[in-house]
Amino acid sequence: MDRPNTRWEILRNLKKSETFLSGEELAKPLGVSRISVWKHIQNLKKMGYEIESKRGEGYKLLEPPDKLLPPEILPLDTEIVGREIIHYEEVKSTNLKMREKSEEEEGLIILAERQTEGKGRLGRNWKSPKGGIWMSVLLKPNIPPVETPLLTMISSTSVFESLQEIGIEGSIKWPNDVLVDGEKICGILTEMDAEMGALNYVIIGIGLNVNFDKNELPDTGATTVQSILEEKVDRKALTGSIITNLDKWYRKLKKNSKEEILDSWRANSHNLGRKVDVEMVTGESFTGTAVDFTDTGGLVVKGENGSERTFLSGDVTLSSDSR
Repeated sequence: MDRPNTRWEILRNLKKSETFLSGEELAKPLGVSRISVWKHIQNLKKMGYEIESKRGEGYKLLEPPDKLLPPEILPLDTEIVGREIIHYEEVKSTNLKMREKSEEEEGLIILAERQTEGKGRLGRNWKSPKGGIWMSVLLKPNIPPVETPLLTMISSTSVFESLQEIGIEGSIKWPNDVLVDGEKICGILTEMDAEMGALNYVIIGIGLNVNFDKNELPDTGATTVQSILEEKVDRKALTGSIITNLDKWYRKLKKNSKEEILDSWRANSHNLGRKVDVEMVTGESFTGTAVDFTDTGGLVVKGENGSERTFLSGDVTLSSDSR
C-alpha cells in the first residue's frame, strides 16, 4: 500500500545515499512498486529537488531546494511543537490557514514561502516576501485567556534565543517584537479562540525577516538577518531552532514555570528601566518608566507622579529622552 509519507521516506533514503539507488532498492523496503517510486520522484522534482535519473542505475539526490519543506526540518527533538509540519508555497496568511486546521492536535506548524496578506497586530500589513520565515503554531494550553500574553512571551524568547545562536544579539520589545539595534526583525501575532473563560485554541504567528535585504521592506525601522550578517543563512536550520526553543518554553509554561519565563523577558527587555510612551487602542496615551511585567504578561509602567499602571496591550515606544 502506498502510504502518504512514502514520498518523504524515499527522499530520506536518497539523502542517506552517496550513490545511485535503483527503483527496486527504493521500492522494496517501502512495499511499493517501481512505478510508484517514479511518480514520487517526479513530484519531488516539481517541489524543487534536483534528482539525477540514470537508466540502469536509478536515482541520486544532487541538491535540496531552499524551501522550508517538512523533510528539510524534521525530525526534531521536540515533544509537542513540530509534531507535524505543513508547507505551502504561498498563502494569504499562515494564521488564516491555521484556523482551518484548528481541530488538529496541538503542536501543528504551518510554514509558507510567501504570504500575500500577512498581518501584524491591529490588522497592520506585514510584508512577507520569499526568503523569510512565515510560520504559525497551533497550541491548546490549559490556561485562562488572561494568560495568553505569556504565549507571545515564550514565542519572542524562542526567536531571540535562535538569533543568538547565529550570532545576532537582539532585545525583546513588549508586547510582541524582537529588535536588533532598535530595528524590528521579528513580529509575533497571537490569536485565540475562547468561550466561557476557557481557551479552545491559540494560534501563534511568527514573522522573521531572514534572507533578503532590509531595503526590500517598506518599514524603514525594520531589518533582516541578511542585512545584519551581510550573508544568507540556513533558513531550515534556523526554523528548526525556533521550533525546538518554542517547544522547550511551552513545556515550561505547561509546568507553570512563569517566573522563569518572566525572568528571561526581564533580562532581555528593550523596555524595562526606560522611559516609554504607551498608546492604547482608545487613543489615550501614558508616559512613564517601564518597571516590570506581571505574571500574566502585562507591562507595568510607573508615571511621573509615582502611580503605576498595568497595560495588557498597546503600542510602546521609547520616549525621546530615552533613545
